[in-house]
Amino acid sequence: MNSRYILNYVAQMFEVSPTDIQQQTRGRQSVAKARDVYFYLLEATGKSHNEIAKIGRRERSSVTCAIKRTKEAMKKEEFLRKRVERLLDTVMNITINEPTY
Repeated sequence: MNSRYILNYVAQMFEVSPTDIQQQTRGRQSVAKARDVYFYLLEATGKSHNEIAKIGRRERSSVTCAIKRTKEAMKKEEFLRKRVERLLDTVMNITINEPTY
């Protein structure tokens, strides 16, 4: 799945704009959490941390930390875990069913 679609799904789910997620600044906590989840979903689709860093305009180490933060938060926050699982299901279903040309 195209990273732009994933970005839009995450932005919609977290009620932030895609532009906010992509900005270099940390921004509000909700934006930072959305960005972390975005990186987590990109990894789930098979992207490497280096690829995600390019897409997200971050350092590779920042991507690694964001994904780790998301995994830890999902263990502690059931609401976040359910949100991320729902996003992941959507992303993976679209990725699997995406036509190849």
